Amino acid sequence: MHESPEISQETTGGGFTDSREVERAAGRRPRWGLPGPLAALALLAAAIAIAVVLLQVRPPREITIVDVVPGAEPEIAAVAHEATEVAEALVRRFPDQFDSWHVLALFYYEFGKLDEAVKCWKRCLELDPQFPQGYYRVGVVARDRGKNEEAVEWFRKALKHAPGEPQVSVHLAQALIDLGETEEAIEVLEANLAAYPCSLPSFVLLGDVYVQLKQCDKAKKHLETAIEMSPDYTCAYYSLAMACGGLGETAESKRYMEKFKELKARDEQAHRDWLRTGDDLPRVQKDASEILTAAGKAYLAQGDPQTAETLLLRAVELCESEPECHQVLAWLYEQQGRTDEARDALSRGCKANPEDLGIHLRLGALLAGQGKFDTAEESLEKAIQIMPYQGGGYAALANMHLMSGRKLSDAKKLATKAVELEPLAKNYFLLGSICQRVGDLAAARAAIEQAVALEPGNPQYRQAYELVRGGKAE
Repeated sequence: MHESPEISQETTGGGFTDSREVERAAGRRPRWGLPGPLAALALLAAAIAIAVVLLQVRPPREITIVDVVPGAEPEIAAVAHEATEVAEALVRRFPDQFDSWHVLALFYYEFGKLDEAVKCWKRCLELDPQFPQGYYRVGVVARDRGKNEEAVEWFRKALKHAPGEPQVSVHLAQALIDLGETEEAIEVLEANLAAYPCSLPSFVLLGDVYVQLKQCDKAKKHLETAIEMSPDYTCAYYSLAMACGGLGETAESKRYMEKFKELKARDEQAHRDWLRTGDDLPRVQKDASEILTAAGKAYLAQGDPQTAETLLLRAVELCESEPECHQVLAWLYEQQGRTDEARDALSRGCKANPEDLGIHLRLGALLAGQGKFDTAEESLEKAIQIMPYQGGGYAALANMHLMSGRKLSDAKKLATKAVELEPLAKNYFLLGSICQRVGDLAAARAAIEQAVALEPGNPQYRQAYELVRGGKAE
């Protein structure tokens, strides 16, 4: 099976991998990525059950599914076969839809069949040249193969269709660094941080580049930010040790190098433990869960919620620790007015993913919408605890207080913190709205003016600014 590069672990909450809003992911024209062992007999039975639902009629094959796990244990082969059937059925049913081929491409990629994956993503682009992830994914494969010049071309095409997409920018910067184009890489990463101030990979890559350029003061600043955001980010400590060494800070360099060795030993032990158990089943179940979730989203986009629900429930069963299947399932239930089931789906997802920011934010928003403000506050506070360096949790809790009219003084403090961490237009607008509500019109004008400066084309911000500037706002 294929493993994506570590640098793709984007933590901004806005990447192709994806924790984008479930509403966007499950819309009519989705353009983004996806977004205990069972006995072999049970897994095969589940695969057959889904196949019966999806494959009532089998027209001539348009594609050929390869044997992705030759010689695998029965349990692993059963799960891979299940994912195969789902991906194949989707393409047969909707052969002219780009997202069908995207799911099939994901299937091939996850199981290490890169040539087949690239063919499918190129088919996506034939069907929809505006599909940015098609360009991005082909670029990732090129990077996997060390073809950095080709990768740069594909990433630039992706950014043309999705300007500012954080994960694409990070991959573009890495490819440029590998080509020796460090100055351009720095420009890309600095722009990415301006748009997404909590992009952990951007801080790490910038630190690495500045170490290479012997600009150790800048390197130290970025790398210290990175380990503050993620204290267990192993490779950041090595670069930070090098930066401190370059500054003549011997004691600090030694301390960071010791921490690097400690974390690296931990990582190597975990790898040895995995090799000793030799259990590939959880990984295959995880991959299959992601593929079934992607397929469920594609069926939602084509107006088939029944099949989507079947696939999403199975995705949860395969791997509860994948948060997206819970979120998409909850979104589906909300659209159908099944709000209690939506809440249960998200609650289950939170229990299985206690350190996932997105699912706690989603549950908090749902609970707030149901008027369950106390429990919503608990969920949003948990989101803040998970990633205190990101503004999203603070902003979500501030917005809940604003909408409920409760704890407005707390809301102002939370929104101020969100702006400090992520000085984005939406956070300034939130702060301005709260200041406006509590009667601090001077602060409201200043905050909303900053939102307009950052996004001058946003009509909501401009209208709000005109009102508060004229003193007409409440």
